[in-house]
Amino acid sequence: MVAVNKRNKTNQILQNVKVLFIKLLLTFFIVFLLFAFRAEAGFHTRTDSVSLYVLDEELFTDTLDIGPEFAVSEDVFLIDEDAIPSFSEVLDQFVVPFPGKVISKYGMRKGRMHTGTDIKLQLGDTVVAAYQGIVTRATSYYGYGKLVVINHFHGLETYYSHLSSILVNPGDTVNTGQIIGLGGRTGRATGTHLHFEIRENGRAYNPELVYDFDAGRIRPEIYGKEMLADLVQKPKTTPKNHVIDMKDTPSEYVVKSGDSLWLIARRFQVTVNELCELNNLTSQSVLKIGAVLRIF
Repeated sequence: MVAVNKRNKTNQILQNVKVLFIKLLLTFFIVFLLFAFRAEAGFHTRTDSVSLYVLDEELFTDTLDIGPEFAVSEDVFLIDEDAIPSFSEVLDQFVVPFPGKVISKYGMRKGRMHTGTDIKLQLGDTVVAAYQGIVTRATSYYGYGKLVVINHFHGLETYYSHLSSILVNPGDTVNTGQIIGLGGRTGRATGTHLHFEIRENGRAYNPELVYDFDAGRIRPEIYGKEMLADLVQKPKTTPKNHVIDMKDTPSEYVVKSGDSLWLIARRFQVTVNELCELNNLTSQSVLKIGAVLRIF
């Protein structure tokens, strides 16, 4: 009788262990499916994102982890260097990638940089190349979703992200105005829009330095410029107690080492609150060296 009871207890323990093991297997399988779904949807969790390259849009607070930076393709154009148009001539021929409303500008977002311009479009709208060049990226890439990168002359690159469909392949040569993809909301995007970037030698610049998006054309200020940095106005030094003339004051300022919101506000005789409102900051935001702040 005692032996029977011991056998029953042993069988019960084994049965309980078996049930627990099956539950653990099911839990592991469910967790695996959840992670696989998130990866497929473009929601990658990484901790090595580059703080200068993040994205959000118009009325939302999304931020974008873009993953590792791309290396700039330097030797994509195997042509006679004498035949390459000048920098300003290249920019002068740029076209707007999509004639939509700008819904989010280049600038600070909660202490981080939004390094492009978001243009509203509808699902399936055609997106075109801003200028001729060679496609160096045509793939899904982290929070960018479906992304096309085109390398132009003089180290210029343009980025087109959140596409629903990519219509070009890496290595393709594209012409100015050629359709390269269809609008969408892939990756980290709350609504359908095009996130458009202009970079020079890997550094992202405000696309509105080049484009007048409202007019759908290139700004005349680019004429004669030899690099995008020439389009960024730099502050002039002024004597103490000198009242700054608004017409001589730059509308943007590049953050340098040692800068703070208080120092920048004092330099341009504006308030910290005004700077915060213009750049979506708080008084506690940490400024990034090289970030571009709107002043007026």
